[in-house]
This record gives sequence, C-alpha cells and structure tokens, in this order.
Amino acid sequence: MLLYAFTVKWKPWHGIKNAMLPCVTLIGVNFGTLLASQFACETIFSWNGIGKFAGDSIRLKGIQVIQGYILVVAVTFIPIMCTS
Repeated sequence: MLLYAFTVKWKPWHGIKNAMLPCVTLIGVNFGTLLASQFACETIFSWNGIGKFAGDSIRLKGIQVIQGYILVVAVTFIPIMCTS
C-alpha cells in the first residue's frame, strides 16, 4: 500500500487551477485601482498623460475629451473585470 503512493503521478494542475482564481481576481481589482489613481498621480506629480489630459479637460469643460477618456477606461476595465 505504501508503494502505491509513490507510483501515482503528482498532478499539480489540480491545485494550480484552483489557486489561480483568487490571483486573477486580485489582478483585476488592482488594475481598477490603478486606473482610478492615475488621474490623481499625474495631477500631483505634473506628469503628462491621459489622466492629466482628462483632468485639464474637466476643468475646461471639454465634453468630447471627457467622453473619450471614460470610453477608453471602460473599454479597458470591463474586459479585465469580466475575466477575473
């Protein structure tokens, strides 16, 4: 009986498959936090990027730019959250 335990092949995929779900979920949630904080980070440190551009457009009431920014964020955020 003891030798049978050593002859059975170890299948790590069963454990990895179940362990991947929380990791992928955590990556998706962290990506959402990253998208939300880029606006503040680019404004505070005066970096030029899409967050600063969106912030300037909000102050200047550039509706088309704000709609484009929301569309870009939604198009990148929704598939990531659907996979996690």
